[in-house]
Amino acid sequence: MRLTLRTLLAYLDDMLDPAETKAIGQKVAESDAARELIDRIKQVTRRRRLTTPPATGPGAFEPNTVADYLDNTLTSEQVADVEKACLESDVHLAEIAAVHQILTLIEGQPALVPPTAKERMYGLVSGREAIPSRRAPAARRLPDGHENDADEDDVPLFGRPGAWVRWLVPLAAVALLAVIAVILWQALPGRSPVVAERPPENKGTPVEPAPQPPVETKPGTTPDTKPATPPETKPAETTAPGSSEATAPPTSSARPTRPEAPSKERRDVGRYVTQVGGTPNVLVSRPASDQPWQRLVNGGKVQSADALVSLPGYRSEVRLGSGVYVTLWGSLPELARAPLMESAAVLHVPAAGLDADLTLDRGALMIANRKDKETEPARVRVRFHDEVWDLTLTGPDASVGLTLWGRHVAPYGSGEGPQAELFLFVLGGQATVKVRFVEHRDLESTPVPTMLYWDNKGRGVQGPTPARGEQIESLLAVWGKPANSTRELRAALDGLSQRLSTPQPIETALAEVVQPTDGGQPFHRLLAVRCLAALDDVPDVLNVLEDDRSPPEVRVEAIHALRHWIGRGDDQERRLYDAKQRSGILLDKKFRPAEAEMILTLLHTFGSQQVAAPETYGWLIDNLRHERLALRELAYWHLSRLAPAGRAIAYNPADGVEQRDRAYEQWKKLIPEGKLPPPPK
Repeated sequence: MRLTLRTLLAYLDDMLDPAETKAIGQKVAESDAARELIDRIKQVTRRRRLTTPPATGPGAFEPNTVADYLDNTLTSEQVADVEKACLESDVHLAEIAAVHQILTLIEGQPALVPPTAKERMYGLVSGREAIPSRRAPAARRLPDGHENDADEDDVPLFGRPGAWVRWLVPLAAVALLAVIAVILWQALPGRSPVVAERPPENKGTPVEPAPQPPVETKPGTTPDTKPATPPETKPAETTAPGSSEATAPPTSSARPTRPEAPSKERRDVGRYVTQVGGTPNVLVSRPASDQPWQRLVNGGKVQSADALVSLPGYRSEVRLGSGVYVTLWGSLPELARAPLMESAAVLHVPAAGLDADLTLDRGALMIANRKDKETEPARVRVRFHDEVWDLTLTGPDASVGLTLWGRHVAPYGSGEGPQAELFLFVLGGQATVKVRFVEHRDLESTPVPTMLYWDNKGRGVQGPTPARGEQIESLLAVWGKPANSTRELRAALDGLSQRLSTPQPIETALAEVVQPTDGGQPFHRLLAVRCLAALDDVPDVLNVLEDDRSPPEVRVEAIHALRHWIGRGDDQERRLYDAKQRSGILLDKKFRPAEAEMILTLLHTFGSQQVAAPETYGWLIDNLRHERLALRELAYWHLSRLAPAGRAIAYNPADGVEQRDRAYEQWKKLIPEGKLPPPPK
């Protein structure tokens, strides 16, 4: 019998004959991949808040497909598709495993229906199906002399206590005597304590390892495990076209190859190189969140376990001692239509067999093989969210680009966290990407770059596919356009780089640039606002939003920066305002709790029901006269997008009360109470 997903499920749910169970156990003991898959099945079936597969669209998983797969009525191609989806997605794997487990319980344990319940059910039916003369069977006498009351409905689900009770006392007595005999034997003179010896390696009949409890992890982290040197993994076997079952990856004599947690050791792993391609660079780092950011100098050493941030618009290259180059690729909206700004990552001390190990927190990252030996591949481990991908870059010109961002696509209060998306592009040479138990081999950059896609909404990994389409091409432009694409942008990047070269703290220098009295150019201020958000200096971003001396475009940029900041992860929103703990940055800035709730609502995207509700527009128009400038600015930002006709109304949230009142009356005429805005022309 082959090690397939269906046979492993039957093995776990104890549905096989003893001989088959023994044979499968032998194969499981010899296969690291099978043991990893069993552990993964046990974890996903116990994981909380795991969604269900979508019924339509990408990654669709119809209930009939699940039933046909478990009944073994699908074609070989359909079986391969189902098992590939389960191997790539925890949601699909949990669905298959849970359904199989439920069916096993139903088929293996017949339901016990009390006699009176049968009588009531027959009484509910009128016609030939009902048998009014049928009565519940008479009470039967139990072994202990008591009678079973036929009118009792509380029959135990798994049977009544019966003859096994009679054996309980004798068995307990025998066990007690055995324990006493062992104790007396050990107490005899001349006996040395018995030391449990390590059993010899079992090369015969395997013993299935005891199931381990699932390890719950927070988003963006990996479970802590004992550090170990991971063995070199062998390529996994994929399902051959036309085969009826998906084969497990090849066996190995090593123990499980699940990647361990990243190393926390702090040491030199590479050096920082400035002026890559003739453009300025700004790369900052810090060992811990309570320490200040420090700008790295040209040729400076880069430490592992330090947070690295390449500010928006700057490309910062780190050359590792292994010959792998890692470029943190800060982007800007002027360069590509993608929610990318700064690039943030953490380098780790790589384990044996790896050339690099890093965690991508957000932004764009390029990894290139620059080893001296042209034939030597580069092995890189990339971590993000709860994913661990192993990359193999073949050839001296092999390189991949990764883009990772998060954004809120649901309204505030919906309970949904930000949607995270990752794109991997093969930019040069060939690359092999191992995603969990699936290995995508020989991905190429020509004639069209190969792409892999991932998100955190349960769809798993999509691809590999050619990187085609208007949106994908605009995202690929991140890697093609130089940072100094315009003269104004080049001047802003050069000027800010020089400003951050002073000894004063980086956040202080950026806060001075955004001040209206600084005399800087508008684009310099926009760039500084983006950099403040990139370095978590949210209080200064809020100061820009609340300063009536700031130009309107700078205050709008502060809105974009805050929306980008809260989209990083689930905790960002609570850092801004935590209603349960009554804490957060907004309360520190003297916003009332109700105002903090309004700001979070306005920093999120409105849902379709809110957009279609006239009350939404009435609430936004009322906030045009709010006493806090930040709320007026946010309300106008939404109105100007939902009702483009209102852009003709002269309104500046920083104007005086009279000007704001006149604009308020014009908005009320444009969108009367209980009405929707006019459709855009």
